[in-house]
Amino acid sequence: SAAGNGVDTETADVRNFIDRQELDTLPLKNRDFADLATLVPQIVHAPVVDPTKVRVGNISVAGTTGRQSNVYVDGLENYDVEVGGLNYDISPDAIEQFNVVTSHFSAEQARSMGAVINIVQRSGTNQLHGGGFYYFRNQDLAARDPFETSKAPFRRQQEGFTVGGPLLKNKFFGFVAFEDHHEDDVGIVNTNGVYPQYDRSWPLPFRRDFVTARADYVINDHNRFFYRFN
Repeated sequence: SAAGNGVDTETADVRNFIDRQELDTLPLKNRDFADLATLVPQIVHAPVVDPTKVRVGNISVAGTTGRQSNVYVDGLENYDVEVGGLNYDISPDAIEQFNVVTSHFSAEQARSMGAVINIVQRSGTNQLHGGGFYYFRNQDLAARDPFETSKAPFRRQQEGFTVGGPLLKNKFFGFVAFEDHHEDDVGIVNTNGVYPQYDRSWPLPFRRDFVTARADYVINDHNRFFYRFN
């Protein structure tokens, strides 16, 4: 069942929601939640800001750069104050919901001329729940590039799991998501003979392991304490 969107008379911001169902069912080639933000009109991927964060997504809205968009996780800012852009990545399996605000956001979400992404991380419940995934691809499963005489070596392997549940029923809950990414690729360097020693194929290995976790403690009906780890 579904209900129509009501008219929000409290704010004038323009936003779109990405819910848990979309996160579960839509394909993410690099396991990057920012890919789903591009479903929102005017938003595209932005070039990498920090070369040490090649797979950490940055977005651009209406022509702004990746430095000009901001991300909040559970109300706390996830912004790299050194170079701009996203400070740390989050497993898409650890996100309950996020919304993208493209304009007219409030002053409390300042330091942004582009978009603002608000993320709510998943937490445990009184029911034990979890899941796992495995993705594999190599050059034998891909078509040959029309400019290649043979298929270039390629291998991608992604695997991970989630688990959440009660540490103390009705009081203390935990949730953790783990991901392991391996990739072996090659890159072609062509300097047109200026540096002939570099004109060849070079290996481009990539590996990333990361954890997204959250613990919640219910103090009473009006107060709750939570701890996040990335």
